[in-house]
Amino acid sequence: MAIYPLALEGFENQMVEVQDDIVFGRQKLLVNGEPVPKGAEKGEMLLTRDDGKQVTARWQKSGLRRHTLEVDGKTVEVKRSALWWELLLVAIPIGLWRADVLGLVFVLVAFGLGRFALQTRRPALQRIVLWGGAMAVAVALNMAVGSLLPKVLR
Repeated sequence: MAIYPLALEGFENQMVEVQDDIVFGRQKLLVNGEPVPKGAEKGEMLLTRDDGKQVTARWQKSGLRRHTLEVDGKTVEVKRSALWWELLLVAIPIGLWRADVLGLVFVLVAFGLGRFALQTRRPALQRIVLWGGAMAVAVALNMAVGSLLPKVLR
């Protein structure tokens, strides 16, 4: 899980964060480590500012994922959306799948690691190097387990 701190106007004395479940794509808004209560309408959340005033917040769709939050009518970007080349890099492990269950497990591991590496807030070159390292780890694990598993099962 990744946690993204947010700097919201009127919440200077509170810690507002977004907890992002990278595997399942669920996001939670937290204030001082606690989940925010739901509002009156569907998808609405209630936040209490430092001055005691309650404001509403709701997730906004941004492509495939919810990356922006609307708080009291103002849009706050939680994290940037993936660029086309990042989506292409993340999809590469799927093309390497050899149609066996063990391979699928490592494709999913590589997919998750690659997605995590490319979503960091680092320069593009560092993200690509992180992605390459994640792919190398996934391939090494696949090769090691794939060669040891038949020997163990004998």
